[in-house]
Amino acid sequence: MSLRVLLNNPPSAEPYSRGRAFGCTGLVHVAGYLRRAVDCEIAIVDSPLEGLDFERSLERIEDFRPDVIGFTAFTEQIKPAARMAELAGDRLPGVVTVIGGVHVTALP
Repeated sequence: MSLRVLLNNPPSAEPYSRGRAFGCTGLVHVAGYLRRAVDCEIAIVDSPLEGLDFERSLERIEDFRPDVIGFTAFTEQIKPAARMAELAGDRLPGVVTVIGGVHVTALP
């Protein structure tokens, strides 16, 4: 059985970032790498691009039933990303959560 990996750009509390006309290309790069390196099934939920709030994002995550969730975050998204990781962990006991992106890279 292959690993199920979901990559998430978390919802933002900032209205200016909802419904953006462009997606988070970093998640696509990670997905492409994983597809070549690991036997896994991958889903991407780009919450701001798709106009999803926390509840709808969590529903999409639950529907996929991932083994691992990778979150990305710019600095203004770090708190929403941490909140999404907490909520996902509560709803999916045993799921592994990881975070990357600009904030984590710049401010380890």
